Amino acid sequence: MGRIDFNSCDMNAPNYCPVTRSADLIRIGNGQCGAWAEFFNEVLKAQGLAAVNGVASKLVNIQPNADPYLRLPAQNWATQGKPSWKIISDYAGITGANPVNPGNKEAADAAGKAGQGNSPNPPAWFLLHNAVKANGVVYDPSYALGPFGDPKLHELATFAGRIFRQGANWRLEPLPPAMATRPTWLI
Repeated sequence: MGRIDFNSCDMNAPNYCPVTRSADLIRIGNGQCGAWAEFFNEVLKAQGLAAVNGVASKLVNIQPNADPYLRLPAQNWATQGKPSWKIISDYAGITGANPVNPGNKEAADAAGKAGQGNSPNPPAWFLLHNAVKANGVVYDPSYALGPFGDPKLHELATFAGRIFRQGANWRLEPLPPAMATRPTWLI
């Protein structure tokens, strides 16, 4: 089984994947982060770990804090100059082999961290991301990451920063440092 990367809601995009449920993930062998999270949660239940220390495992949505103009940028991005960077390209291709070279104060999607999938380049950004919280820690099955006792550490391992709208442009900036007491995203 492999994870296919979902970069666009465009059904004609070469890496479009409509699979959001674990049953379809098993049947097709590919799926979005929500399908992987649901699958992992079902595996925990099948292994008798539906609850640990009296706390049930659950699916969690990771999303920007109440701002419709924020995006979750997946790793990795090519940048030049100091942040915040104007995004000039958010698609380096399924393999990441077609990046655009950014100029000064610009950012472009680059080959990303391969997860469990059959595509080494994850999508450049998400509106939300799904993971699993079990026994007080976060697991991110679509990237085979975890456990993370601190949501900030999960954030730093998964996301390249934050994307926000500024006028007619989208911009990328780094996440606050690891010493920050709370994560940038809502979990």
